[in-house]
Amino acid sequence: MPLWVLPSTFVVFSLGIAVAGALMLRHGVRQFKLLMKTPQHY
Repeated sequence: MPLWVLPSTFVVFSLGIAVAGALMLRHGVRQFKLLMKTPQHY
């Protein structure tokens, strides 16, 4: 196994985590705005 495989896979892995986190954050913000718009019912 060449040495450059490990860093490249790590970079791809961290990039995937960052993209997934950003998508989750955007989805959460949208859900939060919808929650703030609708009247609260506990």
